[in-house]
Amino acid sequence: MTTHLSVRLAWHDRGWDGRVCDAPHLNAHCIVHEHIRNSRDDTKELNAAGKPLAELKDWLPPCSRDPAAYSDRSFVIEHHDPLEFRRLPSVSEAIPPYSTCPAPYRWMSEKFFQEICEAEDLSIRGPEKSQSNGWVYEPDRQQELLNNFWKKLEHKRSLIFYYCNHGNPLDESTRRIIVGVGRFSGIGQQLYFGTTPKYPDQYPIWSRRVTQDYPDQGVRIPYQEYLQNEHPTDSIICRVPQHALSPYFSYGSEHVSDDIAVAILERVIQCIEEVRLGGHIVADWEHRLSWLNDALAEAWTGRGAFPGAGSVLQYLGLSNGTSFQRTVLTPMANKGSNPWEYVL
Repeated sequence: MTTHLSVRLAWHDRGWDGRVCDAPHLNAHCIVHEHIRNSRDDTKELNAAGKPLAELKDWLPPCSRDPAAYSDRSFVIEHHDPLEFRRLPSVSEAIPPYSTCPAPYRWMSEKFFQEICEAEDLSIRGPEKSQSNGWVYEPDRQQELLNNFWKKLEHKRSLIFYYCNHGNPLDESTRRIIVGVGRFSGIGQQLYFGTTPKYPDQYPIWSRRVTQDYPDQGVRIPYQEYLQNEHPTDSIICRVPQHALSPYFSYGSEHVSDDIAVAILERVIQCIEEVRLGGHIVADWEHRLSWLNDALAEAWTGRGAFPGAGSVLQYLGLSNGTSFQRTVLTPMANKGSNPWEYVL
């Protein structure tokens, strides 16, 4: 079983090409994200409309973790401490082409801490002060959770599923739409905010730089091009299936199983086939479809001889059923043993 990744993007009217939106003041969809709504400066962004992030001086738009997913240019991002009361020193990071900086918010939530530890068989201490809500605060606990989240991605094997939530101009009644699929090709180092006398501990930055192997592999559904040319988009919207919404496409960035990958890839293939048949946008869609079908075959194979076994076990009360399938049952099947004999 391969672990894949979902990455939420804020809507971008140029298709995440590493530039400021063409009409940032009219982008009412990105502001469903609180950090953008609270910080967007329409005057600055309008003056820089269409400019590469790499050429902006002394500032970046608040969406800057997202719009380079399909950019062929690098730039430098500034990671700011989200907690105003700490005001930890910011940290700069060079972002290579075709990269984003997603964060696994569910894994950083105290609400899901016990659930994640049980599902992933993790031994991480609890909070210093008993609490069931809010964020995981202690830096050592944050670090352990982040390490366990990011280490599961496999170079040249894991897929990245880029999505937008209801903040999109295509169908605001749809909770999640897939905007592209890529192949994971690299991840940045774990970075830390600076320290202060009051906060001498190293607090990890939750987001990590994640790069895809584009344009050699991957695809972006050309929603922006369809909208710009006033082509109907109904037939090319790739909606995330209801059963995949939570937790896979609900908390910024999350692990995605082969089972979910199969369901998403089948829908993306249908949408790209519609794009190809429509003939509105000139691109090598045959090549993209060939890659998607290869990725689908990999995900089907990755499901193993007993797909869904982990979900069944969780339904029957084994909280770490998915982890158990990945670490115990799948290796048994690969060695020729019958996992069901072991389970039953």
